[in-house]
Order: sequence, then C-alpha cells, then structure tokens
Amino acid sequence: MLRPLGVIAVALLLASVNLTGCCFDCVESTDTSFLTFAFSPDSVGGTGFRRAELQSVYVVTYGQPGFRGVPDTSRQVRPGTSGAASRSLQLYPSPTPPIGRITMSVYAQPGVPFSYRIVVPAAERVYAIDDVVHVFKEGEGGCNCRTLTEKRFTVDGRTEVQLPEGSNTGRPATVLAR
Repeated sequence: MLRPLGVIAVALLLASVNLTGCCFDCVESTDTSFLTFAFSPDSVGGTGFRRAELQSVYVVTYGQPGFRGVPDTSRQVRPGTSGAASRSLQLYPSPTPPIGRITMSVYAQPGVPFSYRIVVPAAERVYAIDDVVHVFKEGEGGCNCRTLTEKRFTVDGRTEVQLPEGSNTGRPATVLAR
C-alpha cells in the first residue's frame, strides 16, 4: 500500500521540480499595452507647451496602420462632465523628472496594428504615431512565455524606441516638443 503512494509522491515531486525550473521565474511584462508620451514643459525655450495648451489635447486612434480604418477619438474629461459616454484621455504629472512634465499614454496592444494622431489644437500641433511594433524575447528552455524587450514606433516618420518600465536603460516616455 505504501509503495504505490510513494511512487505517486515521487512522480509528483519530479513534475513540480520540472515546472519550477521553467515557468515560475517566467513572468510576462505588464508594460506591453501602452505607449507613453510626455509633453515638453520648456515653454520659455520655445520647444515646450503651456498648461493651457495641453488642456486642448485629444487623440485619434485608427484601427489600422497608415491612419486607415474607422477613427476613434479620445478626449480629456472636463470637470463636471462624465467620461463614461466616450473613451476618455487622462493627462497626468510625470512620475519621473523633469518636474512639470505632463504625461499621457495610448493603448497599443501587441499584435493589434493601431496608428494614432495626438492633436494639440491650441498649439496648432499634430503628431503622427505609426508602425508600432512590440519586440519580445522568447522564453528559454521549455518556457513558452515571452519578455518584452522594446516597443518601436514612428513619430512624424522618426523612429522611437521605448524600453519596458524598470529596465533603467531607456526613456520611460517619448517627449513631444513643438
């Protein structure tokens, strides 16, 4: 009676060791679904934005790259209004220096080829965000999970790269200047 239970216990122990060697240290990044942008606060030097200008910001999301597909507009929710009726856009103070930088994020799920226009009407500025690509490193050994290594995209035709949060090697946000 003890012998079959002992064999089962050893088999379960070996199976758990095999699983822990692979997947318990293999956690997919949670930083895959957003591209983060910061508006330059240098209004004195002429490259930044005033807070009043940033109150006019909105984002147009296109369902396909190249600014094709049905556009969907996200606007900032004004005090006293409900953002529940439409997609809302949140601008927030940057958690990283420089102080005064205003930051926003757009949804960019891996494998879903969106393109965006970030519009600042009060500053007469439009930024075209396209060619979004998520780059992953495949898990090693028997693991099937992937780790995000970078997010690539273009801003007005210029290639930008964002590295995952916590990598301490890249910019956490792409700075948008005038």
